[in-house]
Amino acid sequence: MTSCVRIKGQTFYLMKSRLLFLFFLLGVTLSFQACKKDKIEPTVINTNPNPNPNPNPNPNANARIEGHVFAANGVTPIGGASVYTNQNHSTTSAPDGYFKLDVPAGTYTVTIETGDGDLFKSSFSMTVSGGDTVEVSDDDASLDLIGKLAYMPGQYDKIEAIVHDSLGYEITMLDAMSFYTPGALDSFDAVFVNCGAFEDMLNDQTDNNLAAYVYNGGSLYVSDYAVSYLVGPYNNVDPCTPPGGFVFDGYLCTQKIGPDNFNHPDADVVDADFQAAIGTNTIDIFYDLQNWQMVQAWDNNFWDVIVTSQIFQQPLMLRNTNFSPSGGKIYFTTFHNDPQGPIGNGMESILQYVILSL
Repeated sequence: MTSCVRIKGQTFYLMKSRLLFLFFLLGVTLSFQACKKDKIEPTVINTNPNPNPNPNPNPNANARIEGHVFAANGVTPIGGASVYTNQNHSTTSAPDGYFKLDVPAGTYTVTIETGDGDLFKSSFSMTVSGGDTVEVSDDDASLDLIGKLAYMPGQYDKIEAIVHDSLGYEITMLDAMSFYTPGALDSFDAVFVNCGAFEDMLNDQTDNNLAAYVYNGGSLYVSDYAVSYLVGPYNNVDPCTPPGGFVFDGYLCTQKIGPDNFNHPDADVVDADFQAAIGTNTIDIFYDLQNWQMVQAWDNNFWDVIVTSQIFQQPLMLRNTNFSPSGGKIYFTTFHNDPQGPIGNGMESILQYVILSL
């Protein structure tokens, strides 16, 4: 009886041990499954800094080339600039400098220029895919000066400040001998003569030199009193037939009778290219000098009117493009930059475009 009980006890003890072991295994298994369910999957981060904005490009769709044209200083926007490709796609920049060209996919040379492209021009190459919009960098869209500019200083005008400070281009100062010496102006593509420039040296020799300069393709800008460089020194007795000058007296007559400190509101910009470039057809003009040159007579076959006055019924800015068979231009303006201080935005914008259109 005793041995039989001992055997049963051993049997019970073994069964109990086995059950505990089985429960242990079950617990380990369940814990492993729970951990497996709670496992945190790693996050995949896209480290590509330039993801493709057009992952499914359509090679048959047009691409867009866009940007803003700026002067050399990188600040002043240029309106009215021609922007075109070597495959005859073209547009014109808006007053804020913005342009866009819709073109088929391909490689292009893009050119930006103002005027005839003889003075201000830039070009660059780019490849575009169908459906893409490509922004032209400010450096590529900056308008370069490819010619040479010069100015004659004057007491009442400072056009060189607009050329250099407002636009960022280089310009060379001249002296009186540059006008008197044959061929001395020929190395410059455009010459600016400020109001109040020295006039005592004007004679037949300077007239012939200026005529030859413009005829051979040079451009000439004169402001206010500097009209003497066109028609000869001012003559109070008969201002419409002053002695000298290379522009025929019948083409232009001015008189020093402009009212002092006159603020001319809403002068009309009548040239369509100027309107598009500056974004308006009127500008306010301030005449801070007394007795500024007022146009009394002009030949419409010789001059294009750029700005005119409804108040005085006469032009305030004129341009000639037919004196020269080689592309030389003549600008005469009754208003100009004020060397004593800033001028209005409208006046500055239109003078900037005069410079860029030469």
